[in-house]
Amino acid sequence: MPRRKTEYIEKTVNLHIHKSALTSANQKHQLIITLKHLLGVSPDDISKKLNDAFTKADINVRMPARSSHSTFLKKNRIKSAIKALENSFDIHITVSPNSISEKYQKSGLPLPKGNSLYEKQDIAKKVASSYQTVQVTLTIKSTTFDAWYKVNQHFINELNCLLNDDQKTEANCHEYLLSAFQALSPKPEQHLIKPTRIWFRKNINRVPISSQPRNKPFRATLIAITGNHQDEDNTPSLHLLIKPYDHMGYLPCKLSIAKASNFEANILSDPESKFTIAVTKKEMACAVTIEFSNSHSDTACYGLTLEQEIKDIPKNPFTKKAMFNNQLMWDQSLPDKEYVIIKDYPLKKCAVELTGNRGEKDKRSIEYTMAKLHSYLSIFKWEDRFTLPIPEIAAEVEIPVYRFNDEMIGV
Repeated sequence: MPRRKTEYIEKTVNLHIHKSALTSANQKHQLIITLKHLLGVSPDDISKKLNDAFTKADINVRMPARSSHSTFLKKNRIKSAIKALENSFDIHITVSPNSISEKYQKSGLPLPKGNSLYEKQDIAKKVASSYQTVQVTLTIKSTTFDAWYKVNQHFINELNCLLNDDQKTEANCHEYLLSAFQALSPKPEQHLIKPTRIWFRKNINRVPISSQPRNKPFRATLIAITGNHQDEDNTPSLHLLIKPYDHMGYLPCKLSIAKASNFEANILSDPESKFTIAVTKKEMACAVTIEFSNSHSDTACYGLTLEQEIKDIPKNPFTKKAMFNNQLMWDQSLPDKEYVIIKDYPLKKCAVELTGNRGEKDKRSIEYTMAKLHSYLSIFKWEDRFTLPIPEIAAEVEIPVYRFNDEMIGV
């Protein structure tokens, strides 16, 4: 069996160096050992790259060569200052006079207590000005850290389960989905993704898809972003993705959970919570509702109405046939009634972690990543792509209506 080809990526390390650091041989050798331990690069390559970076940044520091480094280690026992990186996508290492740490001093300085805000900001500026940032790019094996697509493998598979609903278009769907994640991936990792069905089955999920029945207006899935991805008011981030049949992408929607709502405390935290997604079709409109319930009989219902405007299409005067077709979001020939898309599905099974392509897990970064993802996978044309808010449906409150025409929908 042939050996698997070793692939490499360029990894940039942001070094924040204090003006009084790297004056001792001990700290210079420790920096080399730390980078070797974290990135798996030879000490000789690290020294050369550091020296080039220091010269370019006009820092008067020279790192030891391989022979000097080996001799020093024989006489001194030095360990890596960092066991493992918390963020391997956006690496920041601070070299202080007496320590080497992953903490980025410019963004998280320990400020003295009792000072006014302005005094603290002044102190922070003075301390930050003592550091100089140097970028060092090293070539490492792609297997040294999990690639971004590997970290978000579960999330990619959830999207594939929604988008891939026909065996005839499976290959095109994989290319479409993987091309989006290839574009979103950190630039050094983009060549690792091959947008093909073979690559998807080898690296994401080996199970082939099965064609879905088309007796409903569309398919849908609910994704609950977990971890540190919650809103500032400590409410969950819930995204509804609606997949019209015969379209490769989806309509992106997000539940608008009010600050005063007990949604998280009463429903999300309950492991027995379930939800049902239903669609009521009436002529050219589809009312979408999501109803949540838990073991204590607490309920919450969210919804919106999608209405499609069908324009009159000019006909060929000779054949009397339409000269082109409307872009339909769902099959208009389906009978007007209620369709249950998902029934009593456990909410905990919708929990999916998502990491930004720079390794962040904060709300702003995740929202930005989702927005970028929608720009590739939404069925709206580029200038019309946005996220539809889904409010809670209270008593005697009308469901908001969103109207679309075929000019807004991409092919």
